[in-house]
Amino acid sequence: MALSTEHRIYAAVVVLAALGGGVYMMQKEQKAEDAKYTASARSADLPEFKLAADDVDKINKIEIKNADKGDVTLEKVDGNWRVKKPIDYLAQQQNIKTLLDNLKELKGKELIDKSPQSYAEYAVDDAKAVHVVLYKDGAKAIDLFFGK
Repeated sequence: MALSTEHRIYAAVVVLAALGGGVYMMQKEQKAEDAKYTASARSADLPEFKLAADDVDKINKIEIKNADKGDVTLEKVDGNWRVKKPIDYLAQQQNIKTLLDNLKELKGKELIDKSPQSYAEYAVDDAKAVHVVLYKDGAKAIDLFFGK
């Protein structure tokens, strides 16, 4: 039995609607997948290590450990920053101020790899990293590792 022209048109409209719905759903899923890889989505996975501006102003000791160049300790004594290690000497006050001001703006840009197995590859392991510890009132305020 042959379908009438009217029934053929209805069948074509139903098939067309089903295909259109399928295309719409695939595009919707693709947009959701693409959104996972945007800069804002990736930055949401980054750990926070910001200090409040008030906390930065209260920093009174900075330890910098560098496997290649040795350790440096800076302390604020009577309102002035001093290099305490490797020798006791008055530090360049403007350089310390710039360092502390830059801490207020410090943020992660991109997460490369979360696994500890990759630390050596990116020079953030204990053997190669530049390890910076900032103290506020004698307690650790922030502990950072810098690498490649």
